[in-house]
This record gives sequence, C-alpha cells and structure tokens, in this order.
Amino acid sequence: MTLTRMPAFRPSGAGVPVATPWHEALVRKVDGSSTGGAFSVLELTAAADWSRPPYVHHQLDECFYVVEGSFLATVETADAPLELSAGSVLFVPRGVLRSLRAMSSDSRLVLVTTPGCSPGTADLSAGIELVEPPHPPVPDSINIHRTRSPLS
Repeated sequence: MTLTRMPAFRPSGAGVPVATPWHEALVRKVDGSSTGGAFSVLELTAAADWSRPPYVHHQLDECFYVVEGSFLATVETADAPLELSAGSVLFVPRGVLRSLRAMSSDSRLVLVTTPGCSPGTADLSAGIELVEPPHPPVPDSINIHRTRSPLS
C-alpha cells in the first residue's frame, strides 16, 4: 500500500465527527490519508464542565493548540497542572499520562496527532488506556480484618 500526500481543505465549521471515550465535540479536519499517515488535525469545542479524565495514548503523540478559552492540563512529567490559554501549545508524547479540563465556556483547541489516523479509523479509542485515579489507602483498622481464604 502506497501512502500519498494531497492537499486537504475544510471550511470553517466543516469536518468529520470523531467518536472518543469522552463523547466530546471532536471533529477531524485533516486525516492521515491526506498526509501520507504523518499526522491528523482535529478541532475540539468544549463547554466549561467538559473534561478528559487521566488517560494514556499508546499509539499517538498529541499536540494541543488553544484557539480560544482556557484549559487545565495535567501531565505526569510536569510538577503542577498547566494552565493553557489562547495561543498556548502543549505537546504530549505517547505513553505519558495526561488529562485535560475546560476552564471556560466555549473553549476551543486544535489537536494534532501523529501518526495520522485514516478515515477508516472513525475513533481515537485505539491505543487509549483510561486510568482510574488512585484509590485512597485503606485504613489499618480495616486491613487487620482481611485474611486469606483457606482455598487461595
């Protein structure tokens, strides 16, 4: 199979809706079939209460460029949450835990993923590991009552 590169144009407001585990307003603007598989460009529009809980992409690098509004990002390699306002950019390589939350209504960002996804890949769920937040430690008073089953 030969991968080719070709010009791609989408007018404002146009694009292909993309399914994700977060049921968000994500639209593919340029897919990997136009870029020879090099990258994809998507646009995310988020309300103030939108968030992506902690997750790891195992197959994609993500680069977030905030167009309007603001987001709060957590990245496992950063010492503190990162405040992203219009004009901010954040690159997160595959394999790194991250989360993202909108901080204002009608926030919008451009997401560039590499490698690019083909139109046949209708969702970005492939290679995503949703990570549960750590559970609080169990108090010792409860642990003492746990015993091994005689059958284990």
